[in-house]
Amino acid sequence: MQSNAKHFLATVEEQLSHRIRDRDVELERVNRRNRELEQRLKQIGMETHIWQSKAKSYEAMVAMLRANLQQALINQSREHIHIEGYGDNEAEDAISTHVDDSDGAQKTRAMMVAMKETSSLPSVDMKRYCKKCMAMEACVVLVPCMHLCICSNCQSDVDKCPICDSQRSACVEVYLS
Repeated sequence: MQSNAKHFLATVEEQLSHRIRDRDVELERVNRRNRELEQRLKQIGMETHIWQSKAKSYEAMVAMLRANLQQALINQSREHIHIEGYGDNEAEDAISTHVDDSDGAQKTRAMMVAMKETSSLPSVDMKRYCKKCMAMEACVVLVPCMHLCICSNCQSDVDKCPICDSQRSACVEVYLS
């Protein structure tokens, strides 16, 4: 009977030691997973900080663009109507920076010349027309020079600003109301 009791106790001890080892292995796996999750949480926190910084810089750039656009609109409203490429004398005509020879642009220029000759210029500010096609309203601001000078149709064709000839790094489409 004592040998049965010893054998029973040995079996119970062996089963308990297996369970304890299994629990230790599981606890180590859970602790490793916890460390991995904590590491990932730190990484996500750093990425969040980086994205927030980028968002703030983009917000600042948008605010700057908005202020520059408002200033440009104020300046345009203060100036007299001027048609690009059709100055009051030959010197102003020679200064013209860009001439588009497409059929639509030629028709538009001919219409503007006829209106200027008959002194029936429309009340629309002619400076807002696209400096490439002269047919659509300019709605794209070029970065870094901040000139509002091309339409959305011409933005993919323009690598340099038609006004100041600076290299375009980006462009922003604006919606004027």
